[in-house]
Amino acid sequence: MASYNLNETLKERARTQVKDEKAEIKLDDVSRVKVLSPGRKVMKRFIKNRLAMFGVIVLVIMFALSFIGPLFYVYGQKDIFYRYDVLNTNYAAVKDNTSFSDSVYDPSIEVESSVNRRMTTNIKAMQADGLTRLLIPGSKVLYSIDKLGDDVFTISGFNKTVKIATFGNNVETIGNYDAIARTMKYKSADMDRGEGLLEALKTNVKGSNGQFEYDGATYFYKKGSGKNYTISCSTDKFIYEGSSLGSGFEAAASAAVEGAPEFNYASKTYAVTAVEDQYTVWEISDKKIAKIFTTLVIDTYQKGARVSDELRNNALLTIYKGGSFKADGQTYTVTEDEGSFIVRDESGAEFGEFTTFIIRRFNGDDTVEYDLKKALAENISEMVERGETKTSFTYKIPQQTEDGRYQYDDDGNLMYADSELRITQKDVGTYTVNCDQITYVIDTFAAPSAKHILGTDGDGFDVFARIMYGGRISLMVGFVVVFLECLLGIIMGGLAGYYGKWVDFLIMRLVD
Repeated sequence: MASYNLNETLKERARTQVKDEKAEIKLDDVSRVKVLSPGRKVMKRFIKNRLAMFGVIVLVIMFALSFIGPLFYVYGQKDIFYRYDVLNTNYAAVKDNTSFSDSVYDPSIEVESSVNRRMTTNIKAMQADGLTRLLIPGSKVLYSIDKLGDDVFTISGFNKTVKIATFGNNVETIGNYDAIARTMKYKSADMDRGEGLLEALKTNVKGSNGQFEYDGATYFYKKGSGKNYTISCSTDKFIYEGSSLGSGFEAAASAAVEGAPEFNYASKTYAVTAVEDQYTVWEISDKKIAKIFTTLVIDTYQKGARVSDELRNNALLTIYKGGSFKADGQTYTVTEDEGSFIVRDESGAEFGEFTTFIIRRFNGDDTVEYDLKKALAENISEMVERGETKTSFTYKIPQQTEDGRYQYDDDGNLMYADSELRITQKDVGTYTVNCDQITYVIDTFAAPSAKHILGTDGDGFDVFARIMYGGRISLMVGFVVVFLECLLGIIMGGLAGYYGKWVDFLIMRLVD
């Protein structure tokens, strides 16, 4: 089949045909086809427009970069990058412990929560008053707080606690008063106060409750049924829960108020507790330590050495009296050396030392070496004595490689390097230790490189990856808008052209 070339045909006709402006142009005329097909002219003009072609090329590049580029780029838009850098970091935290913490010594002795909560208050009161023992009555048993030393206190419970008597500022019921008959009925004959008290009752008993003074004593009345009143009187004599134990017992109990709170009488042990001016006498036996309260912590010479509860508790009970104790199947000794309490094992080697300084790595790990703990405690003490809040000193700390790992020598020993340690007081008794360390940090605002073509941003993301993924959103928004414009334009233009008249006018005004 012969090929047909429209351009050549048109050229040939232009050469051979004499154009007549009045000549009739038929629908199938080739020249009319040329008039009715402007697409090629539009395309030629578009291609010849350099700015338009530049825009097309840019769009193609943007689409390729945004939708195809991420498939081949090694980093994603959410990848965070890090680097090793030397920074002034928090190396350790130090606290000069002044609050008492408790540890359970005998779990079989329960300490009531109300008593346990007030232990710090009671200890401070004992320190202020110079007491070595304080008896605290609980709801069920009697407790004894004992001072072993300035930094160690114990609380003990008694398996047997029986209330025997009260004395001091007591209130004793003496009888009942009938306000109608105006008569007084005493509990016992020895409580009879005579006619003088009866006259005082007739004059002063009014209302439901009250008190009045008579013969140097205070009397209280409380209304019962009808016009009957219960009459009580303040007294300093012993009021027994059972039978009287005699004047000898009362003299020993009174002496215990000014001296030791515990005393022996008739082969039994008693204790006296005080609430304001009222004293209570208890029969006690079988005293057992329940908890130990202390401000001391034990720092072991060997980093990471385990300190059991049994070892710590038994050592605390021994430090102020010295000597040996058993824990975990071994024998330890405690000695005092220039104000420090040193714990030694069976071989005599130093195991640990009690101190009020709690020194930990800043993340809370107890991995600070003993010698560094000692150096920190000494420098902080000197700083406090000078009245300063900041100080620094040079100390050897583990040496690091460029990637932040600790360096070891050929024998596997950790290598050390001199570093300046800076101590800053943050609060009363709280300190922060800083030094330069190689740390793994987010690689922010990195310069362009072979690894990151456009560098990284403030969050450690690769900028080029973020641009590619961000371009997807921009392009999608633009093309969705154009698509909607075309769709609405075709529909609205079609309606305007089809109906014309007022519909065309209305749509054109809306478009405007």
